[in-house]
Amino acid sequence: MAKISGPTVKQKVADGDWASLVRVSTDGQFQEGESYEIQAQVNKETIESHGGKLYKEYKEDGVSAFKKRVHQRPVMMALLNDIAAGKVKNIVAFKRDRICRDPMDYYILRDAFSKAGVKIILTCGTETWGDPDTNSPTDELLDGLMPLLAKFESMTTSQRVRANLQAIVQRGEWRNSRPPYGYRYDAETKRVLQVPHQVETVRLIRDLYIQGNGARRIADQLNNTYRRPYESTAPGWKTEHMKKRELWYPEVVLSVVSKPVYMGVQVWGGEWYECGAIDPIFTKEEWMEAYEIYKAKLTKTVPHKYYSTVFLFKDIMYCAHCGEKMIPKYHKRRYQKQDGSESIYEYYEYRCEGRWDRANGCKSRVHRRGFIEDAIVELVAERILDYDIDELYKALLDKMKSEVKDYNRSIVNLQNEIKSMQKTADQLTESFLEAPPNSSMRKRLLEKSEAVEQALMQLQGELEAQLQNPPIEHVSQTDVAKTYESMKKWNGIMRNPDIGREVKRKLALEVVSRIEVDKEGGLNIWLKVDPKFPQSRSA
Repeated sequence: MAKISGPTVKQKVADGDWASLVRVSTDGQFQEGESYEIQAQVNKETIESHGGKLYKEYKEDGVSAFKKRVHQRPVMMALLNDIAAGKVKNIVAFKRDRICRDPMDYYILRDAFSKAGVKIILTCGTETWGDPDTNSPTDELLDGLMPLLAKFESMTTSQRVRANLQAIVQRGEWRNSRPPYGYRYDAETKRVLQVPHQVETVRLIRDLYIQGNGARRIADQLNNTYRRPYESTAPGWKTEHMKKRELWYPEVVLSVVSKPVYMGVQVWGGEWYECGAIDPIFTKEEWMEAYEIYKAKLTKTVPHKYYSTVFLFKDIMYCAHCGEKMIPKYHKRRYQKQDGSESIYEYYEYRCEGRWDRANGCKSRVHRRGFIEDAIVELVAERILDYDIDELYKALLDKMKSEVKDYNRSIVNLQNEIKSMQKTADQLTESFLEAPPNSSMRKRLLEKSEAVEQALMQLQGELEAQLQNPPIEHVSQTDVAKTYESMKKWNGIMRNPDIGREVKRKLALEVVSRIEVDKEGGLNIWLKVDPKFPQSRSA
């Protein structure tokens, strides 16, 4: 088979069905001479010059051949399916990196194209797509270096783009194309301007948050009480996401109190930079007042209002089945009596958050606040005994060392499992490419590849969650003594009806670190300084 070096080659390729491949990466870099229109036009002219007929144009919009593997690119997989079905015999692309940038993908594709008898024409005359059957040793060496150079080019381009963006931020210019809720971007003046009716809602959110309302309650009030629909700044949201995005969600509410853009600041690389292109809604003092409350809730150094709740164990009680939080719920019902009078019954309950997640589908029961809290108080009271502080401190350090060791082992096991799963995914992709077209084997490989990809994503999510919650590695003896003193007050405070629930809740958070409850009411409780916990019992 003759080697083809580009459109200047004089000999003609055998007639067949031709495919035109055009791609622009996710970086949005329309390099000169490589836009969609130019790529498509050059490919079309090349096909005509070889006397071929275009079967289909394969257009990849915003897909990075460096960040995504072959099996993660739907357009490329469609092209491979058509090749396997015999519909495509010749492929035309502008450069090698339009097909792939990853060296591993390059060798997989080269082998697949060679076995299918597909010829590749690169319209950029400075590059060639090697044929392993006809290459000389020198050609084979250069051919192997090209994908490595393409990968190097992608990494250097990424570094250059980040450096340019950082310079833009440091000059006080707006670097994003889409501002958050409350703003619109003026392309002519290159400024981020306020949207008056949205600014009113932004100020309302900030005021409600400072008053002690949580993000979920604020979202409910905006949706129901104030009747202010959410308006996304994403282009085309009215047609694509209207049903979903007309409602406020807690995550959107939190973005208002956590994004410094509302005081005229943008973030880059973890640093804050003042941006003169932003019209600030709040002064620095106004925005920081809400942000400090938000940050305190993240670190659990919460304001006084945090303890003003009738639920003693809010935020430390979890479902033993799915691991989700047990959310406090309050509701009341009215009943009409026969004499015409009305009775009102109030219900205070803990419910598993996983009951509302369709992907979770937890069947944990609802637990009445009075029963479950009384059982927890009694169980902790039975467990609090007289300890020697020195012995308790030593036991806690030993327990922490063991937990850190188990944690590190778990991280290593997850990382090894992810590597093994990734290797399996690569092998399935290679087998899929080699399988006969329209065969049952090919379908099974595709199903298995999707299952492996899903499992891989789940493992990566589990690893990320564990990395964000490492165990405590050290505790001071002073802190242990202070917490133990609180433990000794447990009976006197928790069983005294004259002491308010605010004081009791504060004591509960000082003594108890975690509670797990199953659907039958069984309890597992961890105390902060008791190495013998969890203590289990049925409520």
